Amino acid sequence: QVGGPERLLLFLSMHFRLPSTLERFVYLTQVNQGEALKTGIEHWRRRKFKTGGALIWQLNDCWPVASWSLIDYYNEPKASYYYVKRAFDPLNISLLIKGEEVEVWVVNDFLESKSGKVRLLLYSIDGKKLAEKEVEVSIKPNSSTLFLKQNLKELGYDKSFSGLVAGVLEVKGGYTRYDVVLLEKLKYIELPKPKLKLKIEKLSEKKYRLTISANKFVKSCEVRLKGLNATFSDNFFDLIPSIQKEVM
Repeated sequence: QVGGPERLLLFLSMHFRLPSTLERFVYLTQVNQGEALKTGIEHWRRRKFKTGGALIWQLNDCWPVASWSLIDYYNEPKASYYYVKRAFDPLNISLLIKGEEVEVWVVNDFLESKSGKVRLLLYSIDGKKLAEKEVEVSIKPNSSTLFLKQNLKELGYDKSFSGLVAGVLEVKGGYTRYDVVLLEKLKYIELPKPKLKLKIEKLSEKKYRLTISANKFVKSCEVRLKGLNATFSDNFFDLIPSIQKEVM
């Protein structure tokens, strides 16, 4: 396609600082694709039943190429594969910024109701929790529901610091999901260097559980195992200080 690499740079420059290495370029363009697909899919799911979801084009590549697929020619999932997997979770929480307000939505594709709580948290970019609001929720089956609408200034945010909001859904039975929205474009933010903690548990001969946490916000954390061809239940995920992330 004419202008393919140029278009990648154009779209990337809207949200990220342009990288100086090929490896960084590959990583950031994949994250950019994932963020775009997440934005579209969650928008359509929130509109249930005006729209019923989305069809993916394309899932995988049939030859080595730079494309919009979710899985490459070598059968390796790209960042967008995990972004899309999370966005299509049957029980999904998503945040939507509208002017000076943040909305917290929950979509339930299960045919039974769920109950639990939704937490809305405001953080500075260095990981300090500045505010928290919590509501008990009863989630109707096969539904899309706006559970919380909050003015950002009243929550404690002003433009004197770089910040983010996180929405956390905790459903009875141990089911936890979260979503994160930065309150300004990432290319204008200087992300702090985090300290990561990693716990590894052996579940069987070839299966392990990784528990990952960070003291500061981490954007699109990629998990790799050097020298091993491993598959992961999740990857390229955001980390917030109050949440541990489990990966199989």
